Amino acid sequence: MSESFGFRPGHLPLLLELAWMDWHCKHEDVVWYLGKNYQSPEVVEALIWATEWVPAYLDFDESRALARKAIWKLGKQPGERARVALEQVARSANGVLQEDARRQLER
Repeated sequence: MSESFGFRPGHLPLLLELAWMDWHCKHEDVVWYLGKNYQSPEVVEALIWATEWVPAYLDFDESRALARKAIWKLGKQPGERARVALEQVARSANGVLQEDARRQLER
């Protein structure tokens, strides 16, 4: 994806749809653009999904780059739902994700 042309509010529905789809391999980009350009309850839910779901093409990635990007973007989202989601991730079994979530909660 390129930032050459930018994103507008009308792009949000498409980005949200792409966050949930399993037919592409650009979920990290989608999470980054959602978290950078939009703040809404729908964005928070998509970011939460990205902390939990591991697409088949990222199954090898033990560092959980997609989840980590989503955690950092959740930290920039306003509201109780984003905070609660970070608290849940901070209690997860994955130590890397726990640490990232704790860092976002401390911010």
